[in-house]
Amino acid sequence: LGEYSISPVTAARLNKDLGNFAIDMIKDNPYLLVIGKYGVDFSTADKIAFDLGKEKDSLERLTCGIEFVLKTASENGHIFCPKEVLFNKAYRVLKCDYEILSDALAQMEDKGRVVVEEEKVYLLHYYEAEGYVAKKLLQLDALATPYEGKQVEEIIKNIEHGQGFELA
Repeated sequence: LGEYSISPVTAARLNKDLGNFAIDMIKDNPYLLVIGKYGVDFSTADKIAFDLGKEKDSLERLTCGIEFVLKTASENGHIFCPKEVLFNKAYRVLKCDYEILSDALAQMEDKGRVVVEEEKVYLLHYYEAEGYVAKKLLQLDALATPYEGKQVEEIIKNIEHGQGFELA
């Protein structure tokens, strides 16, 4: 794997996870390096794929590129990406037609890798996490205190006095 600029640490992790099949699996789909927990940049996997003769419009490349854009957005604090923004960024990474990107996104949605809702594209786990948080917030809202603002302030002052410190 060193011939593909894969660090010894990453190579060891791959061998541990994938065993004797690591090299064959990477040769079959170099984008596994990006999708998995191996920390390989998309451009490195792309170079490996092209060196191995993989097609520019392969489904593996397109779906990995889309996932790479969504993960990059999440690293910047976004849990979804508007479809138009996703396609523009994916185009810059993949340099392929929007129609092909749209087909790849539809296949990702069919396989449950992403959720597309109201022109927003989520990685599945972020969609599920957002739904979970929304549900919990609604439950908290249902438990809202029946007290008015002044009553709440008085209750807080009593707690602070009883505890001997001021709450932030």
